[in-house]
Amino acid sequence: MGYRPLGAEPADDYSYTIADVLVNNTFHQSPTVLVMRDAQIVSSNDSTVDITLARLLADSGIDWKDEGVTRIEYRGTTLYAVRAAYKDYRLFALYPKSEVMSDRISFVAVGVLVCLAFWVVVLLARNIADHRNLVEKDKQLGIINAISAIYDSTFLLHLDTLEIEGINMSPAIAKMFAEHSEAYDFMDTVCRDIVSPESREAVVGLVDISTLRERMEGVPYLAAEVRDCRGTWYSLQVVPQHRDEQGRLDSVVVATHNISMVKHAEELSYQDKLTGLRNRNYLESRGDSLVNEDLPVSVIMVDCNYLKRTNDIYGHEMGDELLRRTASVLRRVAGADYLPMRVGGDEFLLVCPHTDNESALGLEQDLRLGLAAVSDETLTVSASIGVATVETAGNTLADVYRVADHNMYREKRMVHAQGADC
Repeated sequence: MGYRPLGAEPADDYSYTIADVLVNNTFHQSPTVLVMRDAQIVSSNDSTVDITLARLLADSGIDWKDEGVTRIEYRGTTLYAVRAAYKDYRLFALYPKSEVMSDRISFVAVGVLVCLAFWVVVLLARNIADHRNLVEKDKQLGIINAISAIYDSTFLLHLDTLEIEGINMSPAIAKMFAEHSEAYDFMDTVCRDIVSPESREAVVGLVDISTLRERMEGVPYLAAEVRDCRGTWYSLQVVPQHRDEQGRLDSVVVATHNISMVKHAEELSYQDKLTGLRNRNYLESRGDSLVNEDLPVSVIMVDCNYLKRTNDIYGHEMGDELLRRTASVLRRVAGADYLPMRVGGDEFLLVCPHTDNESALGLEQDLRLGLAAVSDETLTVSASIGVATVETAGNTLADVYRVADHNMYREKRMVHAQGADC
């Protein structure tokens, strides 16, 4: 059987196969191939192709879901665009008119090119998918590397298999990891041997694998500040690392960073230098939580009497001593249950959780007796005191502070009425 050139008139006994056409094709050059998506060029084997051609194809009125041939005019040249579709990608194989032996392309030729185009698109789509996978892996690796550069110890936790990969570890953690590589076993060992007792609950709650996926929905990371058995502070963070094709989280990065210097600086910013008590910065950092947790809560305002007179007569060193003695009394009355603070020049505050008004009035008397006990012939230590108690939540610190301050000033006015310069 003879072979017919592409574009020639079909013979009477037309029975060519795709193989026949491939053997006998008369195209002298490779086509210009364009891969498009949403009327944009994704890829091409011809670097001279520009956006104009993409617009011509997009505006040619073709059915993007169809396969066939489109004739267009581009840069003064008649082109035949054989098109194929794969998912949301469109492929065009472009031939100039001079490469076609007639203005008609045979049905078999179209079929050949469409088949070839289809498989080119398939391969291209696979390459694009592979590229995306590589980009995703690079992104995941970038997350790990970025975290490892900042944090002291870094682990990759696989949520389905409960396997842990040690990425960056201190020697002590590395030794422990070598002996306990299963997630629950490793976490138990860390909590038992490294984390301080008061921080164990925070660590367990943060890395609870049974609820981790749910807790990480919609948040960039989870974090907690914990302390080890030696008193060293660490920032513990859990960061999403990878999700599967359904968007389900399947691995996270767990990282720790020594923040002892930061905590030390924070402690200094919250500490009154003269008395060693908490200061107004700390009071403001706690805010309304101080008067809405551990109810009932009582706030006792203590304002030193005679500070100005002491400074004027004996000098500021004696005035500082008066403040230090007042602070020592507050610290002793507070014990481990209450929070004493110096919130102003001569103002102190005692916050008493789980303390009703009757108990707070008892503490007020303890303060008065304590201040009298640290007085001597040279230095009289006394204070005007006001108490405020809240029984229910929903209060602001400012409101409670204002009530205690008001009650304190009622007594302060009595001291002024006696002619004392406070």
